[in-house]
Amino acid sequence: MKKNTAAAPQFPLFYQKPEALDNKKHANVSLNKNLGFGFAGKTMAVPINTVEFPHIVLHYPIAFSTGSAPTPLAIVGIKDNQNLFVNAKGEWVKDTYVPAYVRRYPFILAQDDDKKRMALCVDNGKDVLAKGHKNGFFDKGKNTQLTENALEFCRSYQRAALTTEQFIKELLDAGLLIEKNAQLRLPNGTVSTLSGFLIIDEDKLRKLPTETLEKWHKNGILQLIYAQIMSMGNWQKLFALLPSSDKKPVKSGKKRSK
Repeated sequence: MKKNTAAAPQFPLFYQKPEALDNKKHANVSLNKNLGFGFAGKTMAVPINTVEFPHIVLHYPIAFSTGSAPTPLAIVGIKDNQNLFVNAKGEWVKDTYVPAYVRRYPFILAQDDDKKRMALCVDNGKDVLAKGHKNGFFDKGKNTQLTENALEFCRSYQRAALTTEQFIKELLDAGLLIEKNAQLRLPNGTVSTLSGFLIIDEDKLRKLPTETLEKWHKNGILQLIYAQIMSMGNWQKLFALLPSSDKKPVKSGKKRSK
């Protein structure tokens, strides 16, 4: 007879073991000052909120995840396990906007054990936490400025997420999101296939009723739509960040024997 095993919990992207901050449990625990962005080095897409679109459109292609509840994404790589904006030292490319989802890490809001309120959690992932008070979460039982700042940032992120959900609802109701598969030819001649993401259908957009377009112009949705469409021009910026192995021509064929 097979034993019943509990399914492993599904945590959001990047998070391995989030736990609610507690002034007793974490009294002598600090945030690693050298955390960097290495935790994001193997993801090709990062969730974003609509409030970020004016910044995102300057650097990244914007797409949407598939499924019943699509999420806007900043595309940061052109193949699996690749983030072209994070180097081997865990540094984000200089002078490039870092999505709020990345900057929020390792903090996140989640329901407490009683599911009565939202609690500030910190991920107990690799190289995140350290012992001591140099960058502590609590000081004599009270929140440090680090914790207060993290709490406010997470609350702000949640508010922005609600606005983003309304934007997605408008797109779904209008039937504007379509699945897109793209084959990108790298400078070395190899082809990378991107699939499983959605974009806005420009043909359907042009056929929408005038009253819908006027409403979207007034409430800012139309500007967000145009930002997504315009962001498709950022693929070239990703190509510019490709490692040298993807830029050198691939040798093919067998050597002739003498």
